[in-house]
Amino acid sequence: MIIGAVCAILTSSFASFAEECEQVSENVLRLHIIAESDSEADQHFKIQLRDYILETFSPQLAGYDSVEAARAGCIELLPVIEAAANEFAIHNSQFITAEVTDMYFTTRVYENVTMPAGNYSALRLVIGEGGGENWWCVMFPPLCLPAVTRSEPASEIYYTPAMASNLESGKTEVKFAVFEWLSKRFK
Repeated sequence: MIIGAVCAILTSSFASFAEECEQVSENVLRLHIIAESDSEADQHFKIQLRDYILETFSPQLAGYDSVEAARAGCIELLPVIEAAANEFAIHNSQFITAEVTDMYFTTRVYENVTMPAGNYSALRLVIGEGGGENWWCVMFPPLCLPAVTRSEPASEIYYTPAMASNLESGKTEVKFAVFEWLSKRFK
Protein backbone atom coordinates (compact mmCIF):
# COMPACT_ATOMS: atom_id res chain seq x y z
CA MET A 1 0.00 0.00 0.00
CA ILE A 2 2.88 2.35 0.79
CA ILE A 3 4.46 1.66 -2.60
CA GLY A 4 1.14 2.42 -4.27
CA ALA A 5 0.84 5.72 -2.39
CA VAL A 6 4.41 6.72 -3.33
CA CYS A 7 3.74 5.83 -6.99
CA ALA A 8 0.52 7.88 -6.94
CA ILE A 9 2.33 10.91 -5.48
CA LEU A 10 5.17 10.64 -8.01
CA THR A 11 2.75 10.22 -10.91
CA SER A 12 0.72 13.22 -9.78
CA SER A 13 3.85 15.34 -9.33
CA PHE A 14 5.19 14.33 -12.74
CA ALA A 15 1.84 15.01 -14.44
CA SER A 16 1.80 18.52 -12.98
CA PHE A 17 5.39 19.13 -14.10
CA ALA A 18 4.64 17.74 -17.58
CA GLU A 19 1.71 20.15 -17.86
CA GLU A 20 3.99 23.09 -16.97
CA CYS A 21 6.52 21.94 -19.60
CA GLU A 22 3.77 21.75 -22.20
CA GLN A 23 2.64 25.28 -21.30
CA VAL A 24 6.19 26.49 -21.90
CA SER A 25 6.45 24.83 -25.32
CA GLU A 26 3.06 26.20 -26.35
CA ASN A 27 4.19 29.77 -25.56
CA VAL A 28 7.57 29.79 -27.31
CA LEU A 29 8.71 30.35 -30.90
CA ARG A 30 12.27 29.32 -31.64
CA LEU A 31 14.77 30.26 -34.34
CA HIS A 32 16.61 27.19 -35.61
CA ILE A 33 19.47 27.42 -38.12
CA ILE A 34 21.15 24.28 -39.47
CA ALA A 35 24.56 24.49 -41.14
CA GLU A 36 25.46 22.77 -44.42
CA SER A 37 28.16 20.71 -42.65
CA ASP A 38 30.36 20.69 -39.58
CA SER A 39 33.29 22.25 -41.43
CA GLU A 40 34.73 25.35 -39.80
CA ALA A 41 33.71 27.49 -42.79
CA ASP A 42 30.10 26.23 -42.77
CA GLN A 43 29.78 26.68 -39.02
CA HIS A 44 31.17 30.22 -39.33
CA PHE A 45 28.70 30.99 -42.12
CA LYS A 46 25.82 29.70 -39.96
CA ILE A 47 26.73 32.25 -37.27
CA GLN A 48 27.04 35.02 -39.87
CA LEU A 49 23.58 34.12 -41.20
CA ARG A 50 22.20 34.13 -37.65
CA ASP A 51 23.57 37.63 -37.04
CA TYR A 52 22.25 38.87 -40.37
CA ILE A 53 18.73 37.48 -39.80
CA LEU A 54 18.53 38.82 -36.24
CA GLU A 55 19.86 42.27 -37.23
CA THR A 56 17.66 42.52 -40.32
CA PHE A 57 14.39 41.23 -38.87
CA SER A 58 14.57 42.18 -35.19
CA PRO A 59 12.28 45.21 -35.54
CA GLN A 60 9.53 43.06 -37.07
CA LEU A 61 10.09 39.97 -34.91
CA ALA A 62 10.39 41.66 -31.51
CA GLY A 63 7.05 43.44 -31.57
CA TYR A 64 4.63 40.56 -30.95
CA ASP A 65 2.61 40.11 -27.78
CA SER A 66 1.75 36.41 -28.18
CA VAL A 67 3.27 33.29 -29.67
CA GLU A 68 0.35 33.06 -32.11
CA ALA A 69 1.06 36.56 -33.40
CA ALA A 70 4.80 35.82 -33.62
CA ARG A 71 4.16 32.61 -35.57
CA ALA A 72 1.70 34.36 -37.92
CA GLY A 73 4.20 37.19 -38.41
CA CYS A 74 6.96 34.73 -39.30
CA ILE A 75 4.68 32.94 -41.75
CA GLU A 76 3.82 36.27 -43.36
CA LEU A 77 7.51 37.28 -43.52
CA LEU A 78 8.71 33.83 -44.61
CA PRO A 79 9.19 34.64 -48.34
CA VAL A 80 11.04 37.84 -47.42
CA ILE A 81 13.22 36.06 -44.84
CA GLU A 82 14.10 33.27 -47.28
CA ALA A 83 14.87 35.73 -50.10
CA ALA A 84 17.04 37.88 -47.81
CA ALA A 85 18.89 34.80 -46.50
CA ASN A 86 19.58 33.60 -50.03
CA GLU A 87 20.73 37.03 -51.12
CA PHE A 88 23.08 37.09 -48.11
CA ALA A 89 24.34 33.60 -48.99
CA ILE A 90 24.98 34.29 -52.68
CA HIS A 91 28.70 34.86 -52.06
CA ASN A 92 28.98 31.51 -50.27
CA SER A 93 27.23 29.58 -53.06
CA GLN A 94 24.74 28.27 -50.50
CA PHE A 95 20.99 27.80 -50.93
CA ILE A 96 18.82 28.38 -47.88
CA THR A 97 15.30 27.13 -47.29
CA ALA A 98 13.06 28.66 -44.64
CA GLU A 99 9.93 27.31 -43.02
CA VAL A 100 7.79 27.78 -39.95
CA THR A 101 7.24 24.35 -38.48
CA ASP A 102 6.56 22.42 -35.31
CA MET A 103 9.51 20.31 -34.24
CA TYR A 104 10.90 18.45 -31.27
CA PHE A 105 13.72 20.01 -29.23
CA THR A 106 15.61 18.35 -26.41
CA THR A 107 16.07 20.18 -23.11
CA ARG A 108 18.28 23.24 -23.69
CA VAL A 109 19.65 26.03 -21.54
CA TYR A 110 19.52 29.63 -22.77
CA GLU A 111 21.24 32.07 -20.41
CA ASN A 112 19.35 31.67 -17.12
CA VAL A 113 16.36 29.82 -18.63
CA THR A 114 16.10 26.07 -19.09
CA MET A 115 13.75 25.13 -21.92
CA PRO A 116 12.18 21.70 -21.37
CA ALA A 117 12.11 19.09 -24.10
CA GLY A 118 9.04 19.12 -26.28
CA ASN A 119 7.46 20.17 -29.55
CA TYR A 120 7.91 23.85 -30.30
CA SER A 121 7.03 26.16 -33.16
CA ALA A 122 10.18 27.27 -34.96
CA LEU A 123 11.34 29.50 -37.77
CA ARG A 124 13.78 27.06 -39.34
CA LEU A 125 16.54 27.99 -41.80
CA VAL A 126 18.40 25.12 -43.45
CA ILE A 127 21.64 25.89 -45.27
CA GLY A 128 22.18 23.59 -48.25
CA GLU A 129 21.59 19.95 -47.28
CA GLY A 130 21.55 20.84 -43.58
CA GLY A 131 24.02 18.16 -42.55
CA GLY A 132 25.85 20.18 -39.91
CA GLU A 133 25.39 21.27 -36.34
CA ASN A 134 22.50 23.56 -35.58
CA TRP A 135 22.09 26.80 -33.67
CA TRP A 136 18.91 27.85 -31.90
CA CYS A 137 17.48 30.60 -29.76
CA VAL A 138 14.12 31.74 -28.46
CA MET A 139 12.49 34.39 -30.66
CA PHE A 140 9.30 34.65 -28.64
CA PRO A 141 9.53 35.60 -25.90
CA PRO A 142 12.37 37.63 -27.42
CA LEU A 143 15.39 36.14 -25.65
CA CYS A 144 17.75 36.33 -28.63
CA LEU A 145 16.66 39.43 -30.48
CA PRO A 146 19.10 42.34 -30.08
CA ALA A 147 16.30 44.89 -30.40
CA VAL A 148 14.80 43.85 -27.06
CA THR A 149 15.38 46.59 -24.51
CA ARG A 150 13.36 45.41 -21.51
CA SER A 151 15.22 45.44 -18.21
CA GLU A 152 13.27 42.53 -16.67
CA PRO A 153 14.25 38.97 -17.60
CA ALA A 154 11.99 37.62 -20.34
CA SER A 155 11.00 34.71 -18.11
CA GLU A 156 9.41 37.22 -15.71
CA ILE A 157 7.57 39.05 -18.49
CA TYR A 158 5.99 36.15 -20.37
CA TYR A 159 5.51 33.40 -17.81
CA THR A 160 3.59 33.04 -14.59
CA PRO A 161 5.78 33.33 -11.47
CA ALA A 162 5.61 29.54 -10.96
CA MET A 163 6.63 28.85 -14.56
CA ALA A 164 9.46 31.42 -14.39
CA SER A 165 10.69 29.89 -11.14
CA ASN A 166 10.77 26.41 -12.68
CA LEU A 167 12.51 27.65 -15.81
CA GLU A 168 15.22 29.53 -13.92
CA SER A 169 15.78 26.92 -11.23
CA GLY A 170 18.69 24.58 -11.80
CA LYS A 171 16.91 22.14 -9.49
CA THR A 172 14.49 21.17 -12.26
CA GLU A 173 17.23 19.74 -14.48
CA VAL A 174 16.62 16.19 -13.21
CA LYS A 175 12.92 16.52 -13.81
CA PHE A 176 13.64 17.75 -17.33
CA ALA A 177 15.77 14.68 -17.99
CA VAL A 178 13.01 12.38 -16.76
CA PHE A 179 10.40 14.36 -18.68
CA GLU A 180 12.52 14.23 -21.85
CA TRP A 181 13.03 10.47 -21.53
CA LEU A 182 9.32 9.81 -20.97
CA SER A 183 8.13 12.24 -23.64
CA LYS A 184 10.27 10.50 -26.27
CA ARG A 185 8.72 7.16 -25.38
CA PHE A 186 5.09 8.24 -24.97
CA LYS A 187 4.56 10.93 -27.62
